[in-house]
Amino acid sequence: MLQVIFFFTLLGAGRASWCKNVTELTEYSDIFSSPLHAEFYPTDTTCVWKITAPPSHFIKLSFTKFHLENCKNCDCDYVTVYDVTQHNDNVTLGKFCGKNKPRSLYSSGKQLIVVFKSDHGDSGSGFLAAYTSVQKGHVCQEEPNVLTKGGVIVSPDYSSTYPSNTKCTWLIKAEPGSRIKLNFISFRVENCSAAPGRCQCDFVEVRDGNSSSSNLIGRFCGSNTPPKLYSSGGYLLVMFKSDGQINKRGFVAEFSTEKQGKNSCPADWRYPFQCPQDYWSRVKNITQVCCYDNQANCCKPGGSHCADSGASQRSYCPRPRDNAKLTRCCMEKEKPSCCLGGASVLQINRFELVSAVFISLILILVIR
Repeated sequence: MLQVIFFFTLLGAGRASWCKNVTELTEYSDIFSSPLHAEFYPTDTTCVWKITAPPSHFIKLSFTKFHLENCKNCDCDYVTVYDVTQHNDNVTLGKFCGKNKPRSLYSSGKQLIVVFKSDHGDSGSGFLAAYTSVQKGHVCQEEPNVLTKGGVIVSPDYSSTYPSNTKCTWLIKAEPGSRIKLNFISFRVENCSAAPGRCQCDFVEVRDGNSSSSNLIGRFCGSNTPPKLYSSGGYLLVMFKSDGQINKRGFVAEFSTEKQGKNSCPADWRYPFQCPQDYWSRVKNITQVCCYDNQANCCKPGGSHCADSGASQRSYCPRPRDNAKLTRCCMEKEKPSCCLGGASVLQINRFELVSAVFISLILILVIR
């Protein structure tokens, strides 16, 4: 970091009248601009801004106006943004010129360095930039942004509309013996498909694990708020993706961790499922068996899978909430799947579960 500042300080030493050699920005949020903004910026000028966020915060940098001379590889006039890592290394986040406003940029730590440089040629009106200090859940990056304990996840530029062609990934991590709860407070994401659960344009995807190949809990879009979602273990991966078309306001989600309960569905009891109709359902032409697919959902008559906004994208039946005790289990491909149903509480171990399902099937055959 010191090398970058020192280098550009030397370049700008002859033009100190236009801007300080290094301008320290330490407010929670602020704005800054190129010299003589809205007029033509001076030639042969170098300015450096060093932005520092408060402890445990990160920096979001946005350009509200941008007009610099445009030439190949931005070799004439340009703005370069450096991310200062925890090891004091400087990583280039982007080099920008021309008239297109750069996307919002985020720091990986508490510091960013912004460098503006003009040559002896043409000038533009310059740039106007704003930064704000944000908590980690507000940071949008393709590589998983690791979050722990509790907090908030927010789509980029939530106060207006999220940007196009954006991908953000958050990895929520819980302590051993705990699981994760994700609760969407606000949700408005483009829905370009008439089929529920398809979400092919913009979407939020939640996976039960720490990688993009982990079991899919759901893919969500539109204006319907997703249900409360729970992990089966210590990781939950949340990914937001937008295309180049219609943009909406985005989403806000709270996450928290809690200890695993005694009545949770064990990990090896989660299988792809279609709950069979029981005897009473066939008699009354209704369905009384409810599967717990990260929320209680009744199976459709005929045994088809649980119906909700994300069911068509789900690849397995996750654990139920800890405060909902197992009262019924269904068999799927000769393996038990966790279900809820009835008012009485039945606490059984794995052996008793399989035995109970087997006995139930025999009783149904006898009644027939």
